[in-house]
Amino acid sequence: MNMEEMIIAYLSGELTGDESREVERRIAESKDWAQAAEAYARVLNAVQAPVAKVPSGQLRAGFDRFLAEQAAGRVSKERHLFSFRYWRAAAAVALVIIGAGFGTLWRNNLHQKAEIAELRGEMEQTQKMLVLTMLEQSSASERIRALNIGLSPSQVDRQVLDAFIETLNSDKSINVRIKAAEALSIFHQEPYAVEALIRALNRQNDPAVQITIIDLLVEMKAKNASDAFRQLARRDNILDIVREKAKVGMKAL
Repeated sequence: MNMEEMIIAYLSGELTGDESREVERRIAESKDWAQAAEAYARVLNAVQAPVAKVPSGQLRAGFDRFLAEQAAGRVSKERHLFSFRYWRAAAAVALVIIGAGFGTLWRNNLHQKAEIAELRGEMEQTQKMLVLTMLEQSSASERIRALNIGLSPSQVDRQVLDAFIETLNSDKSINVRIKAAEALSIFHQEPYAVEALIRALNRQNDPAVQITIIDLLVEMKAKNASDAFRQLARRDNILDIVREKAKVGMKAL
């Protein structure tokens, strides 16, 4: 579990004694953990106290308004970074509500269960939009964080894959391009993603990115990458180590 998941589980009483003591140690030693714990404690208190009195329609309406405002582009450029942080907060709060605030209603009311499932789908859509928004940030570290977010197969569509491919082919940061290649390889069951990695190989000029793509394609056993390896090995403007990697890759496939 990451920091956010551990803190939520700790506040919800879902951890073992040893796990709880570990979280308490990290809160005591880390300012980030302490601030996160305080923030999530406020959220849990706000959710748990009046859950039965909060009309589900109001919750749904507020969430819909937030998505509608983002889709309509009502957030100004000056608030772009704040908007990105708000995406993260919305996803986190939705997780807390689904996991804690609506637990009893889920068990006792089929209508509420269906509504929660719908909210979960919207939360996944929000997380997908978060990734796409973060990929547009000027900070390379934020773009890397976007590529590190674990999207489920149901969240990954052509729009997401195209964003990963564009990042791999055009991002100025070598580290971001490497991370984009790794993100694409996760979806190796999608022929579109595999073909994109193969096409990207001969577009890359940085040895680190070239070697990363070769290793990923070999690991995926992408036999249709042999021609791309052969073309790369024949290029005059590559390092010997890359040429050898390509030759070894051809043999491995």
